[in-house]
Formats: sequence, structure tokens, C-alpha cells
Amino acid sequence: MIRDVFSELVCRKPSSFIHSLTYNLQVVAVEDLHNRRIMHRDIKTANILIDDDGHVTLADFGLSKAFGVPAHERPWEAMPAWSSDPTNKSLEAIPDDDGCDIATEQAGTPGYTAPEVLAGEPYSYGCDIFSLGVVIYVLLFNDVRPGFLPHTRSHTHHLALQSPFGIEHKMSVTEVTQRTLTVPVTFPPQAGPRTRDILTRMLEKDPRRRITIPEIKSHPYFRS
Repeated sequence: MIRDVFSELVCRKPSSFIHSLTYNLQVVAVEDLHNRRIMHRDIKTANILIDDDGHVTLADFGLSKAFGVPAHERPWEAMPAWSSDPTNKSLEAIPDDDGCDIATEQAGTPGYTAPEVLAGEPYSYGCDIFSLGVVIYVLLFNDVRPGFLPHTRSHTHHLALQSPFGIEHKMSVTEVTQRTLTVPVTFPPQAGPRTRDILTRMLEKDPRRRITIPEIKSHPYFRS
């Protein structure tokens, strides 16, 4: 049986399970996508699936952006003819001075979306690292119970009010956006120094200073 990550955490939440889950997300999923020049752009708890053997799958590529791939090989980007704008070039890759893959359109789920995306700035693969940081924070510091998951279309779970930027489910999208852009990350008392360090670096608002996947893999958090 395949479940989303919250359904799994309703039944169990050992630290070893979360530790393995987060590492597999980085190494197996996000790093592999980026190596293939794909930005997921909607990493969130509802899009992480787990089977009975503990295998993790990153799902829902509806907002993903693939670079260097012909349009006919990107079916997830297809739009109905009536909704497309032939003059809209936002889906085209824009190389910067370093030859990096850059996107410009807004995409993602409020509460998980990186600040540079919310601000309408050109952005690259670092947006996924920020979203992954939010996911790890949520998995580590929230209790899960039946109800609603805030700021997503999921109607199967509800988060206790514990988020990196003090975001609550009753807040408007505008307020969620402003808090993501301006409020520093905060931690509950049980957060250890290694956890605080890696999440602070993943949730860095400046993408130029945000930790990279290779740096995440070598961080002491994953050697503990």
C-alpha cells in the first residue's frame, strides 16, 4: 500500500524513520531530479509517498520545470489549448551569466514556496531545497491528527501550529507569503544544534547563501 507521509506519521514517528526519510528525499529524489535538470517546484508533505517497505517517492510533477528536454517529452507541462498564451515565454529556460537553469514564473504551495519565487525574482534549483527544509521541519516538530492540511488541497490531515515562520492554518495566503519573506526561522525547545543549523541553512531566504545538496549530504546532522 502506498500512503502519503502524514498517513505514515499518524501511526509512527521514530526519529530514525524521519532521519532516513529526509536523507532519502535529498539523495534519491531531489538530487536525482536536479542532476536531470528538473525543478520540482512543489515539494510538500502531501507530495511525498511511502510504500510498505519504506520506499519514498516524490509525487505530483504538475508544476515541475525541465530544462534541456523537448516540449513533447514534458507532458506534465501540457495545458489545454484554451488556457495557453502563445505570447507567454515564462516557461522557457533563461540561462544566467553562469549558464545556470533559471525560471521566472511563480509556482508552488504557500507555506512551502521559497522567498525568491514569492518575490517574483528569477530562481533556480535552490527553491526545492527551501521547500525540502520546510518539509523536514514539519516532520520533525509537528504532531499529526485527522483534519485538514493548511494551504494545500489535501483534506486528510491537519498540522499542529508549528511552522518555521509562525504560519498558522487560519492565515491568508497574503500573510503566509509575507511571513515567509520576512520572518526569521524559529525552533521549538527540543531542536538540537545540528538540527537548527541544517534547517536554518536550508531555510535561508537568500538563495545565494542557501545550503546545497552536496553540503546537506555532508552535514553533521546526517552523521549523527
